[in-house]
Amino acid sequence: MPSRREFAISLGALVLAAPFAALSQPAKIPRIGYLQPVAPQNGTSAFLEDFRQGLRDLGYVEGQNIKIETRWGEGKLERMPALAADLVRMKVDVIVAVSSPSVWAAKNATKTIPIVMPTSSDPVGDGLVASLARPGGNITGMSMMGPELSTKRLQLLKEAFPKQDRPAAVLWNPDYYGMKARFKQIQTAAPVLGMNVRSVEIRDSRELEQALGDLDRDRDTLVRRAAIYVDKILKGAKPGDLPIEQPEKFELVINLKTAKALGVAIPQSVLLQADRVIE
Repeated sequence: MPSRREFAISLGALVLAAPFAALSQPAKIPRIGYLQPVAPQNGTSAFLEDFRQGLRDLGYVEGQNIKIETRWGEGKLERMPALAADLVRMKVDVIVAVSSPSVWAAKNATKTIPIVMPTSSDPVGDGLVASLARPGGNITGMSMMGPELSTKRLQLLKEAFPKQDRPAAVLWNPDYYGMKARFKQIQTAAPVLGMNVRSVEIRDSRELEQALGDLDRDRDTLVRRAAIYVDKILKGAKPGDLPIEQPEKFELVINLKTAKALGVAIPQSVLLQADRVIE
């Protein structure tokens, strides 16, 4: 049976050892699940790289104080639910879901893990959030919803091709929730401008999304801002309390080089409205 002195020495040793044991435990590194339906080029994408840059701007260093788990749909929307479920099983801290199929897959996979959407069309109308000011639930992010944009796009198209009397073709994927809202907006705006539109439904997004990737680079600012949402959530904010942001500034960029290659002459009236002209 140990003496009182031996017991005191043993107890003291345990007390001294406790802080060292705590110090030896590595700090938990937050894990971000990144979900995107398109196939990556060379293992990455412009969206992902901009998101990484957004994290770096906030002081995060991948591999040191943040880790990103990427999941790609390879252009096959039917794969998204399984990929989202995989991230949930990994118990990531936040899921960054790029485009509507990713958001819906993540939403159906978890009601607790915060979900940040860099872009969305009509999150309220699509049933993703309760309101833009107070989303509720576990989803927040940014919305590109703007009914006036559909009218403006058609107006610019009409100015650029004033003698064109054929309907304007609208390429869209009915399987994307957000695209339904955009197409309805265009249908509503067209008659006001004396235009007709023709629906061209494309459900296989593999080649289309990759081809349009370069055109979407001007939206990469939204993906960087997704990092700000992630940062707030990691610091304790609830996604349901973070308002959905909408863009306040829009730019019209005209690529004259491409227009010339296609044999298209852009009217001066349209060029004068451009924020940037690529020669």
